[in-house]
Amino acid sequence: MSTDNSMPKQTMLAALLTEYRMPLEIKTVPCPVPKHDEVLVKIEASGVCFTDVHIWRGDHAAPDPLPLIMGHEGVGTVVALGSASGRLKIGDRQRVEAPLVSPSCQVRIFSTVFMYS
Repeated sequence: MSTDNSMPKQTMLAALLTEYRMPLEIKTVPCPVPKHDEVLVKIEASGVCFTDVHIWRGDHAAPDPLPLIMGHEGVGTVVALGSASGRLKIGDRQRVEAPLVSPSCQVRIFSTVFMYS
């Protein structure tokens, strides 16, 4: 795995949904490591869409059990590559539209991108 020196080595901040209809909690969680066909994107801006609102309210089932990292539309910079990362390289700007991510970071985003902030 290749990495950018600015990438946090151990942890990241995340907005966690821990209870439906309650304020999100900003917590420190383990930073993911990209697998073979994934890249890690340092998120610089993330939007909140109506899917997020529905999940926050409990109208839609969350893709994983709570707690859940919220925000799945963002933009950032590639900071780490899996061994088969394809056309992307460290430093590339990347738009992310993806499923929500569990704190364990086991959910793959298009099977290519993890996000952290």
